[in-house]
Amino acid sequence: MRIIGALLASLLVIRAEAATMVAYTEDLPPYDFLMDGDIAGVSVELLQAMCAEAKIECPIKIQPWARSFRDVLNNPNTILFSTARTPSRESSFLWIGPISQNLENVLYVRRDSPLRGASVQEVRGLRVGVVIGDSAADQMVRAGVTGVVFDPAPNVVSNVRKLMAGHIDLLPAQEVVMKWAVRAVGLNMQEVRVLFPVGKAEDLYFAINPRSDPALVEALRAAWAKIAASPLPLEIRRRYLPDVK
Repeated sequence: MRIIGALLASLLVIRAEAATMVAYTEDLPPYDFLMDGDIAGVSVELLQAMCAEAKIECPIKIQPWARSFRDVLNNPNTILFSTARTPSRESSFLWIGPISQNLENVLYVRRDSPLRGASVQEVRGLRVGVVIGDSAADQMVRAGVTGVVFDPAPNVVSNVRKLMAGHIDLLPAQEVVMKWAVRAVGLNMQEVRVLFPVGKAEDLYFAINPRSDPALVEALRAAWAKIAASPLPLEIRRRYLPDVK
């Protein structure tokens, strides 16, 4: 009996360990960010709802994007979010989502910048703030923006500080991200302005290491399908994005 009990106990431990997916993210408000010491955001709440529905434990680690990307790329049973689904990344992950879609990236400058209505040719040689490992640089190249100097930083809030200090000239971002990042440094959108649009941003997804337990992945997919068909995603987005209808 003791042997049987020990075997059952070990099986329960294995099952508990198997029902865990570690989620990695970055500081990217309003999708995922620290607020009063807790991780919050649109994507965070959607992840928590999906994992709860799937009955999977999903502890979240927030760290610089490049490190989170590398950790999920190299370790099974891990989730990376919020991840732009680009052609170059397509085969590297399994995808669940979208978290957001049909948003546009634009180039921001300081309000007092001498640049006015510049075209892609007129920004050659200028310094562009990007997040290390982010897809913004690739998108700018696809949009025809070449000859610029990409200046990397750990997150978009760091890039806003660099923009306001004059260390970079341009900052590509979605409007919703820029609003939150500007607020995070104690400023408002009157301090910056749009130079010109870069193009449609890639949709954001939960990206899963392809060597993850297939049963867990399918449970998450089924949970997401149920949540996506409910009013919950819109309710969550409205909490962080009041303009969403």
